[in-house]
Amino acid sequence: MVPSVAPSMSRCPWMTPAFMNIGVDARTPYGFAKIATFPWGRANASLLTDEKITDWCSVFVYECMHKVNVETRATAHARSWLHWGVPILSPEFGCVAVRWRGKTNDGQSGHVAFYLSSDAELDYLLGGNQHQMVSIWGLPKRQRLGFRMPSLGITATLTPSL
Repeated sequence: MVPSVAPSMSRCPWMTPAFMNIGVDARTPYGFAKIATFPWGRANASLLTDEKITDWCSVFVYECMHKVNVETRATAHARSWLHWGVPILSPEFGCVAVRWRGKTNDGQSGHVAFYLSSDAELDYLLGGNQHQMVSIWGLPKRQRLGFRMPSLGITATLTPSL
């Protein structure tokens, strides 16, 4: 249940690089190399261990924001995005969606991605490290922790540095 994206792309310019990376797979040499070249990935080499990239969902969100000059101080931990931007009560296309992961909410583990749409049970998110690749995936609504948008009001005047 992926929405029609054309009307909202100018409001959320970070979604362009997000969509452009669909299919990048960390299990392939090309995908691993591409993720390793994300500026934040280079600056946070501790994320790369023994040719395995772990917890790179936050790196992917950062990379997409970086591409369109949206400032962020989030860290490699997915839950750090709960302190970025401003909270929004209801999810909207392109917002940053922060979730807990695993069988229970342990207060530490998390996942961050871009919200696309919902159905009765699932939120459809575009993100990195969703089955080790950039993909659109449906995740249970019960795992929601919060939704965020940039605090400075994004307009279509931002130009992507693709």
